[in-house]
Amino acid sequence: MIPNTYTYGAPGLCLQYVDDAFNIYSNRSYSAKVAADKAGRAGTMHYNDQFPVGIKAPVYWNLVSKDDGINYGHIAIWDGQGGFYWEGNNSSLPNYFTRDEMQQIMNGTRPVNGHYLTENWYTPVLIGWSTSLEGTVIAE
Repeated sequence: MIPNTYTYGAPGLCLQYVDDAFNIYSNRSYSAKVAADKAGRAGTMHYNDQFPVGIKAPVYWNLVSKDDGINYGHIAIWDGQGGFYWEGNNSSLPNYFTRDEMQQIMNGTRPVNGHYLTENWYTPVLIGWSTSLEGTVIAE
C-alpha cells in the first residue's frame, strides 16, 4: 500500500497523519504506542532499525511525556530510501527528514515545527517498524 504523504497533518497528531496517509479509517488506536503494541501482537512488528528498502512503512518510537509520564509513542513514515515523513505544521506539506536529521530530532539537537522534541518529552527510543497499521496489512 502506497501512502499519500501529502496528507494534512497537525503537530502532535502523528498517528492521525500516518493513519490518514495510509487510508486507515477504522480500528484506530488512540496513541502511537497503542498502535505499535497492536502491530506487535499481530506479529508484524520488526524490533530493529533495519528499515525495508523500497517500501514505505510506519516506524514507531517510545515517547514519554515529561508532564504526566505516559508513553504516547511517536510514529512516522519511512520512505523506503533513507528518510521519514512526519506530520506537517497544520498543512498538507509534510516534514521530511533524512535518517541523520531524524536522529538529531530524537536526541533534541534539531527543532521540528519550531520546537525541540525533548522540551516536553523524554528522549525517544526506537521500537521498530511494521508491515501492518491498525490491523491492516500495508506491506509484504
